[in-house]
Amino acid sequence: MNTHYQWKITQLERQVVDGFVFSIQYSVLATDETDSAVHYGYVTLNRHSDELIPYESLTEELCLKWIKERLGASEVLKIESDLQQKLEDQKTPAVKAGIPWAAELNE
Repeated sequence: MNTHYQWKITQLERQVVDGFVFSIQYSVLATDETDSAVHYGYVTLNRHSDELIPYESLTEELCLKWIKERLGASEVLKIESDLQQKLEDQKTPAVKAGIPWAAELNE
């Protein structure tokens, strides 16, 4: 099965005085033909120079680039691998919940 990963920005935190974004919250949604799994996280950013991109000019694409750079390639791969495992676990669960006298609730 093919798995599709969708990285999205869910929130930015910024300094009001100059618009410096110091925290980016994100989600990664993994989907295949039948199931989905999600990962939530955040990264903090350090101020590197006095040349800031105006807050109004920021794009989701640029913020996602910053997230992936901050996380590093191995952590990005780990997040996506963990999501892939969650999808596989949904197909063949190791744990189930229910009560035997209410079979309709166990499915």
